[in-house]
Amino acid sequence: VAFESTLKPRSMKTNNGSPESVDETDDEEDEPEPSQHKNLLPSPKEEKMMSRYLEVYGDEKECRVVDTDPFVLSKGMSRSLWPRNEKELKLGLRVDAKDKRGNWFQGSVVDIVEAASKEGKGKGKGESKREVVVHFDNFAKKWDETYTIDHFDEGKVQPLYSHATPRMKPADFYVHHRHTNPETDELAMFGQPFAAQCYSEWSGARAGAQILAQASRFLQYNSDWSSPIDLDDPTSMERENKANRLYEKIQTAISDLIDVLVDYDREYTRLALGLSTHSDQKSQPFRNPFFDATNICTVFSKKVNALLTKLPFEIVVTSMETAQGKKINVDPDEEAFPLSLVRTIGNFLNARQVIVLHWKEHPSDRQAAPILKDPVLYVPLPLEVDEAGVEILKK
Repeated sequence: VAFESTLKPRSMKTNNGSPESVDETDDEEDEPEPSQHKNLLPSPKEEKMMSRYLEVYGDEKECRVVDTDPFVLSKGMSRSLWPRNEKELKLGLRVDAKDKRGNWFQGSVVDIVEAASKEGKGKGKGESKREVVVHFDNFAKKWDETYTIDHFDEGKVQPLYSHATPRMKPADFYVHHRHTNPETDELAMFGQPFAAQCYSEWSGARAGAQILAQASRFLQYNSDWSSPIDLDDPTSMERENKANRLYEKIQTAISDLIDVLVDYDREYTRLALGLSTHSDQKSQPFRNPFFDATNICTVFSKKVNALLTKLPFEIVVTSMETAQGKKINVDPDEEAFPLSLVRTIGNFLNARQVIVLHWKEHPSDRQAAPILKDPVLYVPLPLEVDEAGVEILKK
C-alpha cells in the first residue's frame, strides 16, 4: 500500500528556533456564555501569532514550495467578523454551534434567509427577521440547522473553536479522472487517481490551487508518449512543436489560475481581519464585523471564470457511485468544485464525496487536434520501480 503526501507544511518557528505552538480549543465549560459581550479582540500573544502567519500566508512560496495551515487565521477571522446584529450576519462565517441534542460542532453559515414575520406577538421585541443556515463540517446537508441572532446573543452560536474540537490533521481526498464517451454519452473513469491533502480551514480557492498544482502533473507532454519523432520529416517536427505549444499554453493558464486563487485568498483573509490597505471600509485591526465581501468576490469570480475556460478539464464534486458510471447530466448532487473565498473546503466536502477532473474532448484549438492520438489531453505519469520498496516486500 502506497501513501502519497501532497502537502509540504510551512515551518513556523519562533525566535528561539522552536516550532510555533497552536493552542487548541478549551471546552471545559459546558454552559454557553453570551458571546455578544465577550472580548473578541485577540490577546497580545494571539495578535503576534496571527501577524507572523499573515507575513507568509499566500506569499510567492505558497502552493509552489510550501503549504501554510490557516488554523490560527481562521479563528481570528471568525472573531473579527463576529456579528453584533442581524445585519452583520455573513455567508461563510465560521462558527461553533450547539445542535438540537446539545452537542457542539464547527460549521459555516451557508445561507441567510428572511424569517417568517410574527406580527402581534411581543410587539416585535427580540424577534429576528433574518435566519442563518449552518452546515456542519463533515456532515450531510440534512443535518443543517437554522439559527437567529438571538442564538448568537444567548451563546448557542459562538466563534470558531470556542467549544468544538478542531481537526488538526489535514483532510484527505482522492481525485479521479473521467471523460464522456462521445458514442454512448456515458461517463467513464480512466487514468491514475491521486491523493490530495488539504488543510480543513483552507478556503475552496486555496484548496483548488492545491488540486490544480497536482493535476498539472498530468499535462507534462512527452513525445515518447505519443509517437517517435522523425528528425528528417518536417511534418513530424511541426506536429511536435504544435503539441509542445499547446501544453505550454495550458500550463500557463493553470499557473495563472493558481496565482489568482492564492493571491485573492490572501487578500480576502487580510480584509476579513481588517488589515488590508486596499479597503475603503472603516475597521480596526482584527475586528471587522461590517466587512462586505461583494466587491472582492465579484472581481475574483470574473478572473477565475475567464481562466477556467482555458483548462482541458472541469473540476467537479460528486459521489463515487456517480463518478463510476451514471450518465451525464442526470445526477442532481454533482456540482462544480467550490473555488470560493468564503467557504472552507473542510465544510464543503465530506468523506462520501470525491473530486473528479472531467476531461473535455479535444482542445478548442482545433488546429492542434490531429497531433494527438487520444480524445483528451491527459498524459500518463511515468512509472518507475521503487527499489527500496521492492526490498521491503522481499523481506
